[in-house]
Amino acid sequence: MKKILIAQFKHETNTFSPGITDLAAYEARNAVFGEAAIRARFKGAKNETTGLMDYFAENRDVELLPVLAFDAMPGPRVDHDVFNMVKQKLLEALDTPVDGILLSLHGAMVTTKVEDGEGTLLEAIRQKVGFGIPIMVTLDLHAMITQKMVDNATALFACDYYPHTDMYETGLRAAECMEKTLLGQVRPVMAWRKLPLIIACTATLDGTMKQLTDRFQAIRAMPGVLNANLAHGFFRANIHDQGVAVLVVTDGDAQRAEDLAEAYAREVWNARGELSYEPLTADEAIDVALRSDRFPVVLADVADNPGGGGTSDAVYFLQRLLDRKVEGAVMGAIFDPETTEQAAKAGVGAWIDVRIGGKLAPEVTGGPVECRAYVKAITDGKYHNSGPMFHGLLMDHGKLAVLQVEGVTVLVGSIRAQAWDLELYRSCGILPERQKIIVPKSAHHYRGSYSEVTDRMFSVETPAAASQLLQNFDLDKCRRPIYPLDEEVVF
Repeated sequence: MKKILIAQFKHETNTFSPGITDLAAYEARNAVFGEAAIRARFKGAKNETTGLMDYFAENRDVELLPVLAFDAMPGPRVDHDVFNMVKQKLLEALDTPVDGILLSLHGAMVTTKVEDGEGTLLEAIRQKVGFGIPIMVTLDLHAMITQKMVDNATALFACDYYPHTDMYETGLRAAECMEKTLLGQVRPVMAWRKLPLIIACTATLDGTMKQLTDRFQAIRAMPGVLNANLAHGFFRANIHDQGVAVLVVTDGDAQRAEDLAEAYAREVWNARGELSYEPLTADEAIDVALRSDRFPVVLADVADNPGGGGTSDAVYFLQRLLDRKVEGAVMGAIFDPETTEQAAKAGVGAWIDVRIGGKLAPEVTGGPVECRAYVKAITDGKYHNSGPMFHGLLMDHGKLAVLQVEGVTVLVGSIRAQAWDLELYRSCGILPERQKIIVPKSAHHYRGSYSEVTDRMFSVETPAAASQLLQNFDLDKCRRPIYPLDEEVVF
């Protein structure tokens, strides 16, 4: 019987986001040990870790050893003490001999001491078990592939889509490769190319990015190819290994892997000028919504997306909605434990004077919105996703207050979490299909669920820590030259 260790340790680090991602930040999302706790936490959910486990559900010749699942909301650098604690737990688990290791990582973890969290973790594991044990790793689309990651993993598998609606399938692909490797049916070899290219967090739903994504899947379908991925990178991490990467895994044919990686990297490079990002301003977006004859209109506050490391408490957009006397809008969820608790103490039906949001990075977001609000509801902030993004996963915004501020319904929560599923509103008694304007704090993940009620979805830039505009960040640590920071770049 083969023994396979399974673990999850994830974080997407925005080095421009204030504060530190500490143990409490992990505990607010996922921080569990042992098989029973992991299965209970992810019961019915579709993510990489459940994909890894489900693949072997009917295989009696494999014993799974799920060790831990740690995942914090994207944000500032990870406390290196937390990183070391999780790393040590994994290394201790490997005191028990295993035949294979399946890891669910992100690929953009930066700690308070190291830039390459995943590479550092994989290196420590490889030093522990040697090179005779296969290590398969799932990654986020926004992974920043490094040489250390490639050197210490047997094969890397990133998801294809943004929104990340294929995380479960990514886990299945990695698990299948592990099974075939342990049976001696395949021998994975990897090749990769790091392009001198930075791109914004671009959706894969249409245009050139969809064409590139389709091309990767066509390569993956070729005989003898075990995997092919385009890793977009995460430009809000100010590190040396910034940028886009191409990855190809073949069955024992190193030269073919190199040739395919080189050819596809050229395709991506040649398309670089078509990967632009053109958002609306807050007032342009409001104008679009007010002119619309179809509702709801979704105006995504992309620059304050907690899924990209935003504080989720920026309220510039809210202030513009109020200034322009907009009616029939709902915004959520703003991270503001202070206001949430104030509303809870006052109770449903109360009128309260509040200072909403703008508390974490006022130098960027401009400070709170001071207003009078009516407390419509208080909920526990919990619901299960019904859309394709992490379908079935239990979400938690903490204690959540539903406030009516003039014509805008404002959701205010005590845990920072992304509004990527319509169940957020339904759990608060709000029917999203009946709203005129919905303003989620999300970049693209919301599109999978929100497309159930509308095709009118727009990206809006506001003053916040997770801007999608490259020019708003001083990437002084990344390798140079790199496009589009530099005009004369050769690849």
